[in-house]
Amino acid sequence: MPINSNSFHDIKTAFERLKSSLNVANVGLAHIAFNGYILWANKYCLDLIGYTEADIGTLSIFDFTPTELVEKKKTAIEKMRLGELETYAIDQAYVMKDGSQNWVHMTAKVHRDKIGAPQFIVSAHHNINQRKEFENLLNMVMTAIPSLVSYLDKDLKYKFVNKSYEKWFGIPYQEIVGKSLIDVIGPQAFDQATTHLNQALKGEYVEFERQADYKLGGSRSVKVTYIPDIDIVGSVLGIVAVVTDVSEVKIAKLQNEELQKQIDISAKQSVLGALSSAVSYQLALPLEALNSKIEQLENHLKHMDNKSSLAMSDELSSMKLNCHQISKIIIGLQAFSPKEGHDKNVAHNLALIIEDAVSFCKDRMLKSKITFSAEDASQISINCRANDIVQVIAMLLDNSCDAAESLEEKWIKVKVKNEPNRIILSVIDSGRGLDLNIAKKLSSPFFTTKKMGTPSGIGLNHSRNIIEEHGGKLYYDSSISNTCFTIELPRNKKYGILNVE
Repeated sequence: MPINSNSFHDIKTAFERLKSSLNVANVGLAHIAFNGYILWANKYCLDLIGYTEADIGTLSIFDFTPTELVEKKKTAIEKMRLGELETYAIDQAYVMKDGSQNWVHMTAKVHRDKIGAPQFIVSAHHNINQRKEFENLLNMVMTAIPSLVSYLDKDLKYKFVNKSYEKWFGIPYQEIVGKSLIDVIGPQAFDQATTHLNQALKGEYVEFERQADYKLGGSRSVKVTYIPDIDIVGSVLGIVAVVTDVSEVKIAKLQNEELQKQIDISAKQSVLGALSSAVSYQLALPLEALNSKIEQLENHLKHMDNKSSLAMSDELSSMKLNCHQISKIIIGLQAFSPKEGHDKNVAHNLALIIEDAVSFCKDRMLKSKITFSAEDASQISINCRANDIVQVIAMLLDNSCDAAESLEEKWIKVKVKNEPNRIILSVIDSGRGLDLNIAKKLSSPFFTTKKMGTPSGIGLNHSRNIIEEHGGKLYYDSSISNTCFTIELPRNKKYGILNVE
């Protein structure tokens, strides 16, 4: 049927309108032959690749495709021609005519005739430069963040993880994305998180803390945050998971709390020291006068011979013994007194030092039925601040009481070795030794194995400082099968050990 002029005009008008619409569309459109040449392209598509309409016919999509993607695209086009692939999509950088780049998301679909034969490929090209810039910026931020950041879909499969996540588990990105959460973190950790994950999948914001195994750092304390990804109709699409290592923060908090306790203890000890110094001073002079009077009376009674004098002699002996006990108490009080001006170069009998230290724990040993023994040190004299050494030995004995009183076999021994260049004093109890992890922490200034609220005395760290001030060392001896702490003091000119013949 012949086409009249009006019909032709209408068709031409419709075509011009379509052409105009395609050229002003905010998306690149093109028809591509199966050999890769461009049959037609709208203005937006030509602007994306930096070519003109005059280039069409001699322009192939491979002219602006990066070299590393050419073979991949050729394979995809051939599969579309053979009917093995109906659609194709890719994000890629287009190399423009001037050498610059445009990031584009391209989708392609086969156009077929009425009988289904493939004619050419229809492609759509969207400019994604801004998205790529944002992705690059986001990747920089995600790489810098020390926290573990991941995105899980509603089936709890990974869609994204940052660099910290890869480092934590020691698994590269490609081997995590696509896997289920349980396959990466393991069944035990997954069970611990199940309740919280279910809350997040219901649309709840969730925070909690737990212990997690770090491939390079062992067990760590972590804070976990689950943020649900919710669409406009309220459906949960997935979960953003943020895991932050808070181990150092918790350790610092505990150390700060322990430091405050030590400051409080030091303040109390300072007050106790001042009080002890005053009390011991006030007792010392009257006690000395009383001892002198007792000696005078004893001498006087020696010249009397009757029953009354014998009875009085017994009473004086009892009084003298009580005075001796009070003297020990004064010595104990002086242990808490300020040490300024005390001379290390004064010789003290080691046996008496041990005896004074034992006096602090003697009642406790008797009450707990702990057997105590000490090797003879009466022939050894040591240049030291006696009160300091008494404190250290008393601390070790007190710790041994803590260990022994809960055991079936209860005993504490003090062993002494008098060697040519040093003296070695060991406090050994019936305990079976310390756990290696605890032994490693003994050098920490605030570490203690005592229960919260239990008096900690001067502590192992302070005791070690006292011994080091005397030129020696204090340490846990793991070579002994029982629990053993040893003091070594050097035999030298200034802080030496002297034999008393």
